[in-house]
Amino acid sequence: MLKNLCGNAAMNQLMLCTTMWDRVPEEEGYKRFDELCETGAWKEMILGGASMATFSNAGSNAKADAEEIVTRLIKNAQPVELDIQDEMGNKKLKVVQTAAGQILNEHLQGVQAEARRELEDVQTRLQEERKSYAARAQDAIRARESEVARLKEQENELARQQQVQAQQLKREQEKMKRMSKGGEVNAAKAQERERELARLKQQAEELTRQKNHAKQLKEQRMSAVQAKKEAQKKAKREAAMQAAKAKEELLAQQREIDDAKKQVDTLAGKSQRGGILKLFGL
Repeated sequence: MLKNLCGNAAMNQLMLCTTMWDRVPEEEGYKRFDELCETGAWKEMILGGASMATFSNAGSNAKADAEEIVTRLIKNAQPVELDIQDEMGNKKLKVVQTAAGQILNEHLQGVQAEARRELEDVQTRLQEERKSYAARAQDAIRARESEVARLKEQENELARQQQVQAQQLKREQEKMKRMSKGGEVNAAKAQERERELARLKQQAEELTRQKNHAKQLKEQRMSAVQAKKEAQKKAKREAAMQAAKAKEELLAQQREIDDAKKQVDTLAGKSQRGGILKLFGL
């Protein structure tokens, strides 16, 4: 963009200055410097007449480097019309119609295309994550429902067994009462009665144990129901978080596009006011 902004006639007025030499070893700095001069747009501008300079930013060298750069610029200064001045001033072209503007426009189009691709990726990923969360949530809910149904079935079966045992215990107690009232209890029957009473007592204890177990099953069933509700709430929260994240990424992409558009507008405004040289440090 800088090359097209200046044009070939202004190349001998252009100085390419490298900085931050104090932050890298000298060998590495010159390696990078050579790469810039031998490849890409720098090579074309240097062949077109652009000069090069270095700024060390280190103590007294910094002042000497700065003075040399300014001196070289002043000595080499000549009136020259930039290509963008000719295009906008004489040819009345808009910024986006100039050679530099087209380069910038291509860059902005690339930014917009990349933003659209990233947005599509975000939307696709969000849909996949939503499907995945929904599937996991449904699996968890079905598992909880199955657990609730199993506990409910156990509870009903235990209640049925308790009812049968209670009826049997009642019949045995009535039988023992009839035997006692009829005077039919002899020594052998008395022993049988004691055994029967012991058995009945054991059944009563078992019945009590089963009641306690039924209570535990009921508590487990209620816990499973509560866990099911929590799973549903968690699935909703995760889906909402993913949606908010995708929205934030979309807004960030839009802000980048808006910033790029503002740069184009700023460039156009400054060019029309004759301040394009300051914008690019010329």
